[in-house]
Amino acid sequence: MVVELSPRVILPTPEKQEELGIAEETMLIPVAKRRAITLNANLDGGWSVKEFDTSAGTLIPVWTRETERGGEIVIEVVLASAVSSLKAQLTATGYEAVADNERPQLAQVLSVLERRHAKLLAEGLESFEFEPIIDVVDDQPELAKN
Repeated sequence: MVVELSPRVILPTPEKQEELGIAEETMLIPVAKRRAITLNANLDGGWSVKEFDTSAGTLIPVWTRETERGGEIVIEVVLASAVSSLKAQLTATGYEAVADNERPQLAQVLSVLERRHAKLLAEGLESFEFEPIIDVVDDQPELAKN
């Protein structure tokens, strides 16, 4: 399992757009195997950030957050949302529980994202680095140290 934040643009059908309440062009960011965050600009200049459960192979809405024009920095909102999603996944129990063999890697990714989020809040956007979470060394995935 390779866990990383790897956004991609999706172009849902008009029916899916209406059903999910997302825009024609939406950024989809997978968060582990069970969740995804979508991001799209609103007509008023703000952002719509939504989290979906993907465990059933479809997008099932979990929550929605709207930002205002000129408000929060969107990368901070997305990063905070990914941290929150990973925490929720790691604390889930029963049927929703993350498999034991997935926990160490998810916990490491959570730690990396928490550090980046804290640095972003403390030092501002200019401190944010967009390097991948996963480094591949000798064909073995290994989490980056920073």
